[in-house]
Amino acid sequence: MKKAVEISLLVIALSMILTGCLMDLLLPKLSATATITKVEETGIDTLKISYKITNTGDLNIDYYQIYFTGKLADGSTISDWTNGLDVLSGTTRADITYFDTGGLDVQEVAITKIILKNYAYDREVTINPTPQWVPVPYNAGE
Repeated sequence: MKKAVEISLLVIALSMILTGCLMDLLLPKLSATATITKVEETGIDTLKISYKITNTGDLNIDYYQIYFTGKLADGSTISDWTNGLDVLSGTTRADITYFDTGGLDVQEVAITKIILKNYAYDREVTINPTPQWVPVPYNAGE
């Protein structure tokens, strides 16, 4: 009897694990990439950052947050973020944001975190991309 209970518990545990993995494979994906396309100094304590976000998943992005990190000359960092709405699956949206430097001399900027939300599937995903540092100022089109 003890052996039957152990086997039953093992089968239930394996079923739960496999069901979770299978659900991850079957559920539509929520994913995106974001890139900085231009950085301009617009004042003593503001950078104007142009960026693109591309929905690489199967679900529409209802809401997103993009976190930017600025690297100072001494190696320390400061952060700011922006948000947006409605990026359809397979599309790219270009937008701008203003990064508050607090009067500090930011040398480089990178995207360090992206949070995506889809309300229909009640899904939220956090992406921590490898930072692609760009200098200040920067223009990918030049």
